[in-house]
Amino acid sequence: MQVSSQIIHADRSSLFVYDERTDELWSMVAEGIESRQIRVPSTSGLAGDSFTRQAPINVADAYTDPRFNQSVDQDTGYHTHGVLTVPVTTRDGRRLGVMQAFNRLDGEPFDETDVARLTAFGAQAAVAIENATLFAEVASERNYNESILRSMSSGGGDAGPRPAARQAERRGLHDPGGRAGSRRGPGHPGEAGGEQPLAGAGNPGGGRERASQEPARTPISRPCAARSFPPTSRSSR
Repeated sequence: MQVSSQIIHADRSSLFVYDERTDELWSMVAEGIESRQIRVPSTSGLAGDSFTRQAPINVADAYTDPRFNQSVDQDTGYHTHGVLTVPVTTRDGRRLGVMQAFNRLDGEPFDETDVARLTAFGAQAAVAIENATLFAEVASERNYNESILRSMSSGGGDAGPRPAARQAERRGLHDPGGRAGSRRGPGHPGEAGGEQPLAGAGNPGGGRERASQEPARTPISRPCAARSFPPTSRSSR
C-alpha cells in the first residue's frame, strides 16, 4: 500500500476485503492505523457504495458527501479531505473488496490519472488476494488430510492381525483343545504322530488311521511264519 500511496501522491491508503460470513468490509491493510482492524457493513460509506456498485468514487471533500463515514476519523483522530475509492474485482467478476486513497499530498483533488493508477493497483491486489486465498485453502485441505491419516494410523494399529487370526481359526489352526475337528497333518508342530487326512476313495470305512495303531507294512517276498502283527481293525484301512 505504501507503493500505491507514493505513485498517486496520497497521504495514506487502505485495502478493505469482503467477509462473506459477516457481510462486512474489513481493513486488511490500513496505513496509519496498522494496530487496529476496521469493520464496516458492505453497503456502508464510500467504501460500501463503491463495493456495491462496482464503480470508482472520487470525492474532493469527504465531509460534504453524506455517504462518508465520519466515525473512522473520530476514532483515529485523522481528518479526511479527498477520498478516492476503487473496487477490487477478479477477472471473472467476483467482488473481493475496495482500495482507498486519502488526501493527495499537494492538496489537489485526485484526477483521472490517479483513478486509473489506483484501479491498476486494485487489479494486482485482486490477484494477490486470490492467490493467498487459494494457498490457504490448499494448506487447510492438506492439514485436514494429514490429520485423517494420523488418526487412521493411530486408531488402527491393532487391526492388522485380526483378519489373519479369523482366517486361521477358520482353518482350524487355533483349536485350543486339539479337538478332532482341527485337521492337522502328520508334521504339525507339537505332535509326534499327528492325525492322517480323511480316507479317500480307497478307504471304504471313511475313518482315520493313526501311525501309532499300525506299523508300516513292507512287501514280503517269502513266507515268514514267525512274524506276527498286533490285532487291528481291517475295516479302517
